Amino acid sequence: GKVTSSYIGLNNKANGKLNITGGAISATQSGVLVSAGTVSMTAGTVTSTSGAGISATVGSVTVTGGTVTGKTYGIYTSGTSKPNVTLGTNDGKISITSPAITASTGTGVEVVSGEIFNFYDGVIKGATGKSINGTVTATATTGNCFFSKHAKLFL
Repeated sequence: GKVTSSYIGLNNKANGKLNITGGAISATQSGVLVSAGTVSMTAGTVTSTSGAGISATVGSVTVTGGTVTGKTYGIYTSGTSKPNVTLGTNDGKISITSPAITASTGTGVEVVSGEIFNFYDGVIKGATGKSINGTVTATATTGNCFFSKHAKLFL
């Protein structure tokens, strides 16, 4: 299906789980807003024309497939609740195409201080020099890892 909004496309306001398994969600401010609960995306597209593709203040965001595109942020987290973000699947296989997180003028992924940010695979693109920004705790794990010489990670 298709969801189009002049403000927020989908807003998870309860403690439930919002599963996005396909379709197209587009909005001006936030394609998906997580104000409670969790969001899981396996396919489809989420787009924001002026804000963040996905914006979270609490809970967790897991994107294992599909495309998230925002103007200022692909994925943006804020608030004292420190929402967790997971991109890709921890399955020992590396994809450099999916999930795809993009910001046309800002940061691909913006994280708040101290949250958990798991980046297993996929692609994150922001404006020049703005792929990932924030303060997170990075823990090395065994398995495959790929870093492009063009990628910048600010931790």
